[in-house]
Amino acid sequence: MSRLIRTGFGLVLLAAASAAPCASFVVDTTLDSVDAAPGDGLCADALGRCSLRAAIIETNALVGADSVTLPSGDYLLAIMGEPEDASASGDLDVTDDLSLIGAGAEASIIDGAAIDRVLDLRPATARTISVAALTLRNGFIDSNFSLIAGGAGLQIGSGVSLDLDHVTIRDNRVANSVAAAGIANAGCLHGAFVRVLDNFDMAAPGSRLSVAGGILAAGKTSCLVLEDCELAGNRGDHAGAIYVTEGASLTLRRCLLTANEARFSGAIEINTGGEVRLESSTVSDNAGNPGAIL
Repeated sequence: MSRLIRTGFGLVLLAAASAAPCASFVVDTTLDSVDAAPGDGLCADALGRCSLRAAIIETNALVGADSVTLPSGDYLLAIMGEPEDASASGDLDVTDDLSLIGAGAEASIIDGAAIDRVLDLRPATARTISVAALTLRNGFIDSNFSLIAGGAGLQIGSGVSLDLDHVTIRDNRVANSVAAAGIANAGCLHGAFVRVLDNFDMAAPGSRLSVAGGILAAGKTSCLVLEDCELAGNRGDHAGAIYVTEGASLTLRRCLLTANEARFSGAIEINTGGEVRLESSTVSDNAGNPGAIL
């Protein structure tokens, strides 16, 4: 009997020791800085501050689903550099499971400072991410990208499962053939109370090259479900609000699409096997030729 108890106890201890605890960090500065020692379990820059960028870098280096809490404030991404995928400069690259929680869409603002996109959820075999109660704004991309690239506000890679809750994506801009200004989605996105506002291609009407002002959903791995959402004031070439293509699926429930503008579809364009379902949604006052939905 005692051997069985000791053996069982040993197994419990072994299991507990092998399970990696999840880390939780609270950002304590609005300044932009990198983590001093990624993977040490601490969110701390060279001066001991836990910046948003330092928190993302640290959670990327740790195994398991971690969380970052973002208090009220304007968080300006100010570190410029060559393109990379480790959050060292430019946009915030997420490469592990994460919950990013703000204090409200009007309170916690992540501002891309027009130096890069704002948030880049890198492709994965399987990754779960949630973002809540914040705004992503003022991202800018001006290079040439493939169709599923883009998203000056937010890019969602294939294999990523993302939940957005009370998140605003606004005032993001693109130029030179970037696919989408607001969100580029190649993963699975479920959003509740999401607002996608005033994202646009900077080119003059008639010469815009971005396929979507608001959201691009592209590829068979892309699924998009939005509930109680608003897409307004977005401007693109093919679609003002949402462009759905290459087998992607879109479901809108109780959403408002208004005042979006494009050369073709003011609100939604469906292309190359895309699937769209609208439930109890309003599409009004969008400008396009031939109309709102194509």
